Amino acid sequence: MRLHEERVRVGVKDAVVSRLRRVGCTDDEVCAVCQETGRGGGGRVLLPCGHKFCEGCVVPWLRENKTCPSCRWEFPDRDVEVKGRGRAA
Repeated sequence: MRLHEERVRVGVKDAVVSRLRRVGCTDDEVCAVCQETGRGGGGRVLLPCGHKFCEGCVVPWLRENKTCPSCRWEFPDRDVEVKGRGRAA
């Protein structure tokens, strides 16, 4: 019997991500993930720690991680979903 390990992803629940506040940004404000400014008129997602990111950057991050990409502030376990498991074959 061999044990196959699958990657276990720990991300923030979609329901929690959808409730995060969307805010505007200044023309010179830079997303820490993609390094783009707010000049395109796009808004930002505000995390509870106060950091703001492009929605297209932070939503995929939060599906895989339970922390802020900048300061590593951690979402409470009640907001987190674990996906994937190890299995025996």
